[in-house]
Formats: sequence, structure tokens, C-alpha cells
Amino acid sequence: MRQTIDSVLDQGRQDIEVVVVNDGSPDEVREIALSYGDKIRYFEQENGGISSARNLGISKATGEFLHFLDSDDFLLEDSYEKYVTALQEDETIDVIYSNWIMADEQGHHLYRIRAEEIGSDTALELFRQNRLANLATLSRARLVRELGGFDGEISGSEDWDLWIRLARQGARFKQLDQYTCVYRWRMGSLSRSFLPMWLSLRSIQTKHHDLIKGLPNANAFIREQIEDLLDRDLKNLYGSDQDKLWIQRRINRTKKLFYVLVKAPDLLPHMLRRAYKLVGRRFRTTS
Repeated sequence: MRQTIDSVLDQGRQDIEVVVVNDGSPDEVREIALSYGDKIRYFEQENGGISSARNLGISKATGEFLHFLDSDDFLLEDSYEKYVTALQEDETIDVIYSNWIMADEQGHHLYRIRAEEIGSDTALELFRQNRLANLATLSRARLVRELGGFDGEISGSEDWDLWIRLARQGARFKQLDQYTCVYRWRMGSLSRSFLPMWLSLRSIQTKHHDLIKGLPNANAFIREQIEDLLDRDLKNLYGSDQDKLWIQRRINRTKKLFYVLVKAPDLLPHMLRRAYKLVGRRFRTTS
């Protein structure tokens, strides 16, 4: 958390307001925040979840643009200069998003993720795939407030939902092709757990299904989203069990898969379809 706050204060700009929201975290969070004195504005609440905490921050912030950082995130040097320069070049921009870096718990860089440019049909493109990383995105405060902030009913992809809603309101998005921030990946973090990712995807699909209603390939569109999620994140269902014997790994993975299917029974047909394709592929390979 201290690195996150320091990375913002070290940007060297006088027009930055730092709002810290403690969502029911241990006392050490309060101690760290209060140690900054009047350099930041500190608020706390009973644990209400990510959306509730961010919405409290939105209600307290006074700046023209909002930037949401979690305690796993920190900014690179001169990041805000890059954002401000782009915003000054085009004052009609409502949402600006940049490239970012994934690092391990020690801060060693693992991957560099380049933000993709969004096509002309912004809402549909964002519904197809979340192109924006929350830590690398600035959004116009007035528009976010008009939409009521984050939707607390969508856990795990509340930022994705917000970008779609902003696009549907006509917000203008711009890609900043520069690296501005770092996300520290921690083992067992919520964003790397498969079940929350699956449930949040289904929530997004349900809430914004009217975007593809009437399209001739609507069902294929939904299946493509699901296949992308399975290809990308299914491995996170099992976690790290490589130190176990083969039979223990099989039992462990079967238990975890059964638990997920109980919690998300609508996943079953997609898993069966995937298994059928895998068996067919192996049969063709060996025959």
C-alpha cells in the first residue's frame, strides 16, 4: 500500500488528489494512511466490497478525472505527465487507457501488456472483450457519477461493466500507447481465481445481452467469449498442485471441478463440449 501511495505522490504534480478508502482492512492500513498527514484524504467504512469502496472514493474525490488503484498497483515515473499530455491534445476524451506491466510479488517484471485500440463500435467491442485494465485507465468523473459509479451486483468485473456503460452513454475512448503502471500478481488473488471470473462473465453477458440481440451470430458471440475464458483462465481452477503425486492431483482437481460445477451449473455444457473436442482431437492424433 505504501508503494502505491508513494508512486502517486512522487509524480510531482500539484493537481493530484489522493483519496484512500479503507474497506474494513486491518488497523495497519489506517496507520499507514494517517502517516501521510494532509498529503492524502483518508476514509474508512465497514467491509462493503470493491464497488462500495470505490464508490465512496468517487463521492469524496473532487478532480476532473478518476484513477482507481488497488494496493497491488503502483505507477511508473511520469505516468500522469503522459496522460495529461494526451488529454490536452484532445479535450473531448472521456476515457484514456494505457499499456501496463505485470510483476511478481517482489516487483520483478513478468509481462508487458499492450492495450489494444478499440474499434468504432466501442460498446460492442468492449462487450466482446475487456480491453482496459482498471489500474491503467482514467475516466471523466462527471460521467462516472452520472452512471452511479460501479455496480455492486457485479463482483470481479465491475470495472468492465463500467467501461461498457460509459461507452453506451457515448463516452469517447482513447488509447495511450505507453507503459504507465505495474500490477503485482499475488498467488491466490481474486482476479486469478476461475470461479469469480466465470460468474462475472455470465453477469456481464446477462446485463448487456441487448448489445448483441438481433445479431445473426449472437450465440456464436457468447460461445466465443466463454471459450476465450476457458482457454485463458481454466488453469487457475486447479492452482499449484505439482508437488502432489499423480493420483492426488487427479483427486484434487476433480474435487475442485465438482465444487465449481455445483456453484456454476451452467458451466457444465461448455465443459462437456470442451472435453468432447479434446477427446476427438486425441483420437484423430493416435489413429
